[in-house]
Order: sequence, then C-alpha cells, then structure tokens
Amino acid sequence: MLLANLAFNLSISYFQNRKKGWKAVGKDWLPVLSYLKPGVDAWKVASGAAQDENSMVDAQMEMMSCKCTELATESIPGTILQMGAFLSTSKVLAGFQVRGALLHRD
Repeated sequence: MLLANLAFNLSISYFQNRKKGWKAVGKDWLPVLSYLKPGVDAWKVASGAAQDENSMVDAQMEMMSCKCTELATESIPGTILQMGAFLSTSKVLAGFQVRGALLHRD
C-alpha cells in the first residue's frame, strides 16, 4: 500500500516538474520520499503560491491529486484490511464485550 502511494506520488511529482528539468524533479521528490508531501502541498495552497508557466497544474490541483492517490492506495485498502480482520474475530470479541459490560454494570 505504501509503495503504491509512493510510486503514484513520485509520478505526479515527475509530470508536474518535468519541463523544469531533473533538478526541480529531484527537489520535489525529497518531500515525497520523506512523506512530507501533504504538508508541503498544504503550505503551497495556503500561501497562494503562483503556478509556474512550466508546471502542468496549479498547487491546489496537485494537492488534490496527491490526496486522491493517498485515499485510493492507502486509506481504502487499509480500511478493507482492518474490517476483514475485525469481521474474522467478531465472534470472539462479542463474547468479551458482553462479559465486560455485565461486569461493569454491577
């Protein structure tokens, strides 16, 4: 899940900065590789950073695409994985919850 998110965010960053050269691409890959990209994108949007003429999209669209990538590659699969684990152990947990509720009731 994390590798898929990393790969998609690196490709978004590459396409955003490819016309600026490899130095700009490498500079933008550092926050992606350190998982600080959401904070950097939020700072760009909050500060009202102007769109470069060589950029593919503006800062808000870049932040939205990175957030959608994170949602599709991390959050939704993680939720499905957790729900699968919860549902496979729900019978065992239900017994403990009832006993605990009865013990605390008295």
